[in-house]
Amino acid sequence: MKRIPGKRGWPITCQLAMLASLFLSQNCHAGTTRKGVDRTQLIKAVVQRLAKLQNLVVHYQDEVYLPKISLPPMRVVKQYHLQPRYGHRFYNCEFRFLHGRAFYERSLMPASLAAVGTPGGPSPIGDIKDVASFMASRTETLTYGYHTPNRPVGAIMDSGERRLPYSTIDISLGLRLPGEERWMSPSGVRRLVVGQPDGSDFTMWKQAKDGDILRWNWHWDDGRLELRQIEVIGPHKGVVYDRRLCSGFHAVGGLLLPGRVEQTDWEPVGKHAIMHHAVLTHIQYRIGAKSNTAKSYYIVFPKGAGVLDERINQQFNVESGPRRLTDKAIFKLQKHYDRLPDQAIPPDANAVKPLRNPPALPIASSAVPAAGASGSGVPRWLLEVIAALATGGLAVVVWLVIRKLARERRI
Repeated sequence: MKRIPGKRGWPITCQLAMLASLFLSQNCHAGTTRKGVDRTQLIKAVVQRLAKLQNLVVHYQDEVYLPKISLPPMRVVKQYHLQPRYGHRFYNCEFRFLHGRAFYERSLMPASLAAVGTPGGPSPIGDIKDVASFMASRTETLTYGYHTPNRPVGAIMDSGERRLPYSTIDISLGLRLPGEERWMSPSGVRRLVVGQPDGSDFTMWKQAKDGDILRWNWHWDDGRLELRQIEVIGPHKGVVYDRRLCSGFHAVGGLLLPGRVEQTDWEPVGKHAIMHHAVLTHIQYRIGAKSNTAKSYYIVFPKGAGVLDERINQQFNVESGPRRLTDKAIFKLQKHYDRLPDQAIPPDANAVKPLRNPPALPIASSAVPAAGASGSGVPRWLLEVIAALATGGLAVVVWLVIRKLARERRI
């Protein structure tokens, strides 16, 4: 057998066999890398995708369907004069997200608005439009009733006083897990369990406190991710009772985002009947919008709205046109009301009589004085304490001087 010079003891046939096996192994390894990736790569890709979604604006239409089977017993409907709610309703919706701030707006479309009060249509005692904004320092809401569309009702409360709404869009984009009240973070992604990748598909899941399994199903497409399916699986026999299916993906800002989301909720026990069905269509995304600023998350309350600040039990009537009620604006309004004799606020300005001495506004920024504060930002109670101490100290000094003079006279 002929040997290659310089390769003592290795015949040429062995050399060719080794080169062929090396070539095949490299090709196989390349194919594996192209189809299946390891856990570290998957986690990194999900975290990078999450980072790109931190400035997001979404507009879409939401078709909601409630079957008759989800109605309460008819005797309960008659006893409490409930309006049966079933059938289809259509909404125009907006969702915005900015580094933990979230804004939700939903209003009935004209066809559904015309069906209010009809069998299966929206209830006349319900809302035709509702807005909710969640910020780190506060939560705001605004509701338009069917019978009072020109007198919407708003509220301002501390953060955490109201839970995030039962939403489909934010969960379907991977910003939070179903049933979770916290936004997904890079550390939260890394704590998820990653299943064995099956070609281009892989699964991530977490077990909730109540035993439910929260599961994401992903598809890896040429280095980009599609979040195809989100499920809530019950602890008993693995029953799926909440599922969101994403489809119609298209590229937006380097991401693959769904153009259609279908959500189905089943009764977790019993007959496992459908309780709620929704389809999100006409979804339009904007990533990195310059108009999506922190200031824009303050709701613009329209003229005529009554807004209750639950933090101070004070209700304001918006009379000067659409405006944002920041803490600074509320402080100015509070000073205006304080100047009125005996808080003689006009009846149309307050649906709820305010407290005579409301507590200080819980303002996060020290640059804005709280209610009852001086113009310099020092709380009034602190000035009163300082004045009392100063008066007391002056009285002591005067008493000591008088006592000294009396002793000198005696001498």
